[in-house]
Amino acid sequence: MFILRVHASLVLAVLAPACIQAQSAEAKPEWELLMQKPLPGDALPNIHVVRLAPRNIPRPSGGGHTHAGPVVGYIVQGEIEIQVEPNSPETYKPGDVFYEAPRQLHRFTRNLSTTEPGNVLAFMAGYGDGPAPTVKVEFHDDLSTTINQDLRLLRLSLPPGAGTIVPVNVNRDVVAVLEGKIEITGVGTETKTFGPSDFFAKPGNQAGIRLRNASATEAAKVLLFQVIAKGTPKPAP
Repeated sequence: MFILRVHASLVLAVLAPACIQAQSAEAKPEWELLMQKPLPGDALPNIHVVRLAPRNIPRPSGGGHTHAGPVVGYIVQGEIEIQVEPNSPETYKPGDVFYEAPRQLHRFTRNLSTTEPGNVLAFMAGYGDGPAPTVKVEFHDDLSTTINQDLRLLRLSLPPGAGTIVPVNVNRDVVAVLEGKIEITGVGTETKTFGPSDFFAKPGNQAGIRLRNASATEAAKVLLFQVIAKGTPKPAP
């Protein structure tokens, strides 16, 4: 019995550092760059975030619309078919992104399912004279500058209890919560909690904004939409 106990202790001693290392690795936030495109220097200095709920309709044969500035779309829910000229129609699933260049003709967006709802977020810059009247506008604001800027969309995965700092940016950033509950600190003295489908606008030139997963057991995910200086590195974990 004594030999067996010694053997078990040795096994635990060998495995313990590996377990601690694995837990440490799992606890790190992860930033993913989903899309980055240049913002035209003469774009109107504004940003919009709108939510679309595409319907299941027959594929349109004509029509469509354009945007004065670039658009990055993110599929939150559903199987969505989209056509942006000159491309053929493409099917997107949750987590996929698509891009529209300024004045590129967007033929249609439709939900392929007859039973499941569709949910699409569109992040826009230099939109035009105002938000589109037929969609739900989640956020809109002015930009401090459009010179030498990129439009980019990042996705942040936060393990339970993990947190990270969002670096300072001249323009306002938009945080959209996809999964879980996020605590945001650094704006004034109050800690605010946001859940799925909530939005938070990080003030321009505001440093030290911290995002933390409020759950000790469930993972969380957010999107970070930015108009940011070209060459700015992706945020560190």
